[in-house]
Amino acid sequence: MFPRWRLIVGFVSCVLAWPILARAQGVFMPGAGAANRAMAGASTAAPLDAAGAGYWNPAAISGLPQNEVYFGADLIYANTHVTAEPFPPAGSNFSDTGLAAAPAIALVYHGEGSPVTLGLATYTLMGGAVNFPTPQSDPRLTAITNQYASAFDLVIAPTISLQVTERLAIGAGPTIDVINMSLDPAFFAGEAPQAPGEGFFFPAATHGRSFWGGGFRIGAYYELNPCWSFGLSFLSPQWFEEFEWQSLDRNGAPREVTLTHRLPWVLSWGAAYRGFEKTVIALDVRYFDYANSAPYGKPVVEGGTAWKSIFAAAAGVERQLNDRLKLRAGYLVSENPVPEVLTLFNTQLPGINRHQLSLGLGVQLTQAISMDFAWVHGFENSIRGPILPEQLPGNTAVEIDQSFDAWCFGLAVKY
Repeated sequence: MFPRWRLIVGFVSCVLAWPILARAQGVFMPGAGAANRAMAGASTAAPLDAAGAGYWNPAAISGLPQNEVYFGADLIYANTHVTAEPFPPAGSNFSDTGLAAAPAIALVYHGEGSPVTLGLATYTLMGGAVNFPTPQSDPRLTAITNQYASAFDLVIAPTISLQVTERLAIGAGPTIDVINMSLDPAFFAGEAPQAPGEGFFFPAATHGRSFWGGGFRIGAYYELNPCWSFGLSFLSPQWFEEFEWQSLDRNGAPREVTLTHRLPWVLSWGAAYRGFEKTVIALDVRYFDYANSAPYGKPVVEGGTAWKSIFAAAAGVERQLNDRLKLRAGYLVSENPVPEVLTLFNTQLPGINRHQLSLGLGVQLTQAISMDFAWVHGFENSIRGPILPEQLPGNTAVEIDQSFDAWCFGLAVKY
């Protein structure tokens, strides 16, 4: 009975052991650059700087008034816990992920006398780690916690935007992804017992090379009048080569561990209003097609995590106080892609954050140089689901809770 219990819990609770610090909207970072993050990522129709303008809408870089180079980073600290009840002692296991860094670098160049605007950006699409300790309550819970995983997905995004008319710009460009990922243990590659009484074995998927992938982005940016602007964009699925790690089986013999991964497509709509003096108000709505993307939408028995497709909405406001200071604030709300009944299947993919608040400050140091700061808080959210009642009779359950804080910094040079 114990080996079977280990297989079921290990497989269905952590079948993919994903190492992503999801920050609302599932696995996607809500934005890039401190100004954009302070606006909760609302930038499809409200370009503010080189980093945020092209993150969701490649055509929006045509809306920037000057050429610009941007350098910045987010520092993110997550509080993620997993609790299995009723197993003494009381309490939960904390994932000590430390402080993660998410860099952003961007360039926007307007050709003199040309309707063409060029952009080049490097940003973090998703990244982070989880590291749950061995539980001290019941050894059977080792398969739910006691896991290590890390990942870092860097995106390179060259962009071209064309000013088709005085009001309309269209933009497009490829996306080039590179991921470094480690999973230990790799539950999706578990090995069944070879003898009676023998437990299941899960190999490690670590010390691998970088894995490459890519996709494309297209978008439109329309300025109806000096007060209103609108944006629409499509981010294609991000297709990756098959992930491969050289590992060892239960007998110490070499074996290859493989995994197929594809990020979902995203559709974004946006509107911005500048009718109030020295003020920008922006609203974005996005749809993430997790349900039709492997492994996110695949059933657990097929090596997936059974996520739902979701909507997210972001609203932000920027107010210029004087020639040197700007204040920004934003709020993002997202549906939860993880069904509560599948809590057990997502202990290491806690993409459950639904609400985040952001505040920011922009400082004009010189006529050409500005600095931006933002603080983002992801409010705690938790989900709770059953732990296989046929194996553990009674009111047994696993619960995930997560919150996070991010501190964002950026330097922009306009010329």
